[in-house]
Amino acid sequence: VFVQGEFNEFILLKSRALAGAGLRARLLKQKNFLLHAGTGLMIEKEVFSERDGTVLKEDTRHLKTTNYISMDWDISESANMGLVTYWQAPFSRLSGYRFLTDLSFNFTLSRLFTFFTTLHHRYDNSPPDTIRKYDLTLKSGIGIKF
Repeated sequence: VFVQGEFNEFILLKSRALAGAGLRARLLKQKNFLLHAGTGLMIEKEVFSERDGTVLKEDTRHLKTTNYISMDWDISESANMGLVTYWQAPFSRLSGYRFLTDLSFNFTLSRLFTFFTTLHHRYDNSPPDTIRKYDLTLKSGIGIKF
């Protein structure tokens, strides 16, 4: 079971709210490596911003399929890599699909500090007008353990 809320000014997404449920299967489990796949249903509502008073994409509400594969690899005691890729599409129009991928790398700097970096890729086959179909984001930072 999952819920999510999101906004993203760069792709004119004023708000995105979704809720759903699904099933997950473990495909592979080794000492330091896990591979899972899942499928489910979700309801999603998206509200888009206007640009200069022009509506570039109508607000949507869809029942969607959501499918993913995820990998978690403990490279060492102090380093971890994760990958998750989603394919989501409305049942009413499968050509309106979206791919989302997150690749993360984390490692321990000390007992108190960790370093993390995440590469996020988004491909939307039906974005608002004037917005490109793909988006790539790189985030890095330092975490503090309490």
